[in-house]
Amino acid sequence: MIFIVIVKIIISLYALLMIVASVAELKSKGRWGNLLNLLTGLAILFSNFADIASFKIVAIIGLIIFQLTAILNGFQNKSFHIKHHIVRLFITIILITLVIFI
Repeated sequence: MIFIVIVKIIISLYALLMIVASVAELKSKGRWGNLLNLLTGLAILFSNFADIASFKIVAIIGLIIFQLTAILNGFQNKSFHIKHHIVRLFITIILITLVIFI
């Protein structure tokens, strides 16, 4: 039970971080990616109140969307940094693994 709560807190903090970053970047050229990140982050936060199966589905899809939109935003804004995206991919894989095992 405590493991589930810890994983939900970690995923929620990551979603909040993505929401804050998306709101800060809404004025950039890649507005659609930021808007998608904002909506996905909110969906992950609200999924905390659903059953565990729904949380898992929303969290995994949301984490994948975060990764894809980060790559898209990097290309659109001509600021793609491969090392940054490799680290993000590694973190995303760890978070998805945690979600699968709760």
